[in-house]
Amino acid sequence: MKSSILRAGAALACAVSLVSCGGGNTGTLYLAGTFEGVTVDGLILQNNGGSDLVIPGVAGGKGNFTFKDLVPNDSIYNVTVKKTNGVENRPPNTESCTLIDNSGNTGLYGATRIQVRCIIRTHALAGNIAGLGADTVVLINGLNQVAVQGTGASTLPFTMASVSEGNPYGISVLTQPAGKTCTVTNGIGTMGTTDVGNVAVACTANAGT
Repeated sequence: MKSSILRAGAALACAVSLVSCGGGNTGTLYLAGTFEGVTVDGLILQNNGGSDLVIPGVAGGKGNFTFKDLVPNDSIYNVTVKKTNGVENRPPNTESCTLIDNSGNTGLYGATRIQVRCIIRTHALAGNIAGLGADTVVLINGLNQVAVQGTGASTLPFTMASVSEGNPYGISVLTQPAGKTCTVTNGIGTMGTTDVGNVAVACTANAGT
């Protein structure tokens, strides 16, 4: 009779606190953090190899995440990028995703400062200038400005700053060379998965010069 009472008491203790008896999602603490570089879908996180947390791509690539499953206090957490057949589930336009402050002990307050930083692949943006002569033209794409000094050659290559996959670009002439007008062809688009090298700048002498 006494042993039956003890077993009943143990069962009741487990029902009240499944954490100590090896239960599941019975905690009260959050696992959360921030991400950046996630502009397209594909990133999946896990804690201790548990349930998937799918993070969709967002404009600007930055946002917050919170695991649905709460965790108990004083428990070990280890947030990682899920792997399928040895391959990380991360956005297809990224080179890598690095996690910071992603493992430890929850203590009494949980873990809300986990960081996921994904690096988006970049590609070259370049082309050629014709008719510049020995003059100088300044090209611009967003905040990137490039001054190209002519050498007298009939054509001259130029290279702008690299652009991330999926980002738009738009090259225009910021400063025209003295006595000439330069126009840009193939200078507007969205960066794909390969380099862009067909931007053409044609410079012609102004009438009367």
